[in-house]
Amino acid sequence: QLPDLVTLNLGHNEFTSLKTKDFFYLNHSSLQVLNLSAVSLKTLEPGCFKPISSLRMLILDRSSINLAFISKLCLELTGTSIEALSLKKLKLPTLTNKTFAGLQNTNLTFLDLSGNGINKIDDGSFQWLTKLQTLVLTDNNIKRLTRGTFQGLKMLTKLQMMKALVNSHKSPLPVIDNFAFQPLSNLKRLILQKTAFMEIKEKTFTGLTSLTELDLSWSSYIHTPQKHINSSMFVSLADSP
Repeated sequence: QLPDLVTLNLGHNEFTSLKTKDFFYLNHSSLQVLNLSAVSLKTLEPGCFKPISSLRMLILDRSSINLAFISKLCLELTGTSIEALSLKKLKLPTLTNKTFAGLQNTNLTFLDLSGNGINKIDDGSFQWLTKLQTLVLTDNNIKRLTRGTFQGLKMLTKLQMMKALVNSHKSPLPVIDNFAFQPLSNLKRLILQKTAFMEIKEKTFTGLTSLTELDLSWSSYIHTPQKHINSSMFVSLADSP
C-alpha cells in the first residue's frame, strides 16, 4: 500500500505507543520522513520501525518524552536507514554516555538537539555517532565543555552552538576546557555566536585542523576580565587551513 509515500506527518496527535504492526501497511512504501512532533509517546514495541526500514529522517520536536525513552528509541532505529534525527525542545537537562548508544550501528549524519535546556553533557555522550556530520546544540544552557564532550565525532564537519553556552546570574560563566574541540579534526564550521564563556585559552581550539569558519559574533567572552582580542587567543588555530 502507498508505494510512493515519502513523507508521513503524524504530529500533534494523542497516541501514546507505537506497536510492532502499526506501520505494517507501509512495508512496501518508500517512506523516508516521519514526523511525530508534539506526540506524547510512552512505549515502543520491539520492531515498530521494521516495516519502514527505509526511514531516513525522524522528527520528534516538542514531544513529551524523557531520556530513557530516547535510549529505547535509538535501539529501535537500528536496522533502519536513519540519517537525520530531530529532537528539539524536549526538555533534556542532561545527556549521558548511554543516551545514543543504540545509534552505534546506524548511518546518522545529522542530529538536532536545539532548545532542550541541556546544562550537562557527560563525557562520551556522542561517542556512538562516528558518522555524524552536523550537530546542532543551539539554545541550551551548557555549563562546561570538556576534552570528552565531543569524543568520537571524528567525521563532524559542522557544530552549531549559537546560544548553547549562556550567562546566568545564578551560576558562573560557562567554561570551555583546553582541548575540548580536539576530537573534531574534520570540523570545518564552528558557530559560537551569542555564547558566553569564561575565556579563550591557548589550547581552546587545539585539534581543529580542518576549520575554515569560526563565528564568535555577539559572544560575551569580551565581557569577562579578558575583554580584548590578543594573539594568544588564536594560537591554537595555528594548524588550521
